[in-house]
Amino acid sequence: MRLRRHRGLSAALGAVLLASSMIVGGCGSGDSGATEDAGFASRPNVTTYDAAIVYADRSNSGANASNALKHIEDVAASEGFLACVLADGKPTSVSDTFELTEQNGRKRESELKQKIASVSGMDWSARTAEADIFAAITEADRALGGASGDVERSVIIVDSGISTSGPISFMEDQPAREGLLDPDAFVQSLRQSGDLGKLENIDRVIWYGLGEASDPQENPNEGTRRAMQDLYEAIFAAGGVEEVEFMEGGGSSAPSSGLPAVTPIELPKIALDPDGNPVGLGDTLVFNEAEGTALTFETATSAFVDGGAAAVELEDGIAQLLSFPEMSVAVRGYTDTVGDEAANQVLSEERARTVADLLVSAGVSPDRITVIGMGEDSTHGEGDVAANRRVELQFS
Repeated sequence: MRLRRHRGLSAALGAVLLASSMIVGGCGSGDSGATEDAGFASRPNVTTYDAAIVYADRSNSGANASNALKHIEDVAASEGFLACVLADGKPTSVSDTFELTEQNGRKRESELKQKIASVSGMDWSARTAEADIFAAITEADRALGGASGDVERSVIIVDSGISTSGPISFMEDQPAREGLLDPDAFVQSLRQSGDLGKLENIDRVIWYGLGEASDPQENPNEGTRRAMQDLYEAIFAAGGVEEVEFMEGGGSSAPSSGLPAVTPIELPKIALDPDGNPVGLGDTLVFNEAEGTALTFETATSAFVDGGAAAVELEDGIAQLLSFPEMSVAVRGYTDTVGDEAANQVLSEERARTVADLLVSAGVSPDRITVIGMGEDSTHGEGDVAANRRVELQFS
């Protein structure tokens, strides 16, 4: 397989890329991932598609690069087009089409292995510092424009997605951090800046290891990882790519030594709602007795049943508010319909105030908190209904 070079790929990469032995070996990670005899004959139903592999062995890499092996085998066995994108701070690529002369049997399998072995010298080590996954995706789209086959074109990404440069940088004070709370607004800003164009050569994206990094980069919490997924899905959808699948990265040993440093990021912390969705702007967290929340009060008072447990219940919401200093929260208190209506109105506000005081004690500025007493609520039926006794936090 002869590989064409694109965008002045450094001669230091050599004329080869994407070696099976290197991918199976985890790109310097020390994880074997598969055996040398993992032959193509054992894969009789090969899916036909052209592909671009996006990966780099960076100092913060976490996902196992052997995830790409199946896709390399598919493309090789179907004599498809393969582009290989080195996803560092300045992504580059090489690409070409597999061409086989043998048509069947052991000779064909041997030729397949030889074709892949002929590119077995690739070093996937990052050449430049930082990480720009947006540029890598754009380069994958451009490279797939060289495919001539009338088949699906897939981008296979093996990366944490924790960019430190480019339009989707998650560094402090960068717009992408706020984009985690409102992906649609961030996509609109990319359009306005001219950074986001049509991804016209990508039909499908399979992403391995989103949010999976290695020391010194800490992994995001689950809410932030889900928010990253939503953000990237919105970007792909805006570019015309509707089919996006996120897969576990499988873990990896430590990256190779001597790689350019990637700046560790203290990622913001985002809470999850009860349905497992990240809490964004305009979303509300609901804590009611019917669902077993620890944010409960002594009967007819605004005192917590268990203040320590209540604080734990609010930890994720507090962490999110501390992560986003510009975010505000409205704390709304409700009671059931038992007792005097006027007294319940006062009680609902006092309970909301108790929750607000807990937020303030954790470091949230009082200027960012609005306290609202909603009084009685019979949404879930008249009388002493636990679901009516609740506190809501709406983020904006």
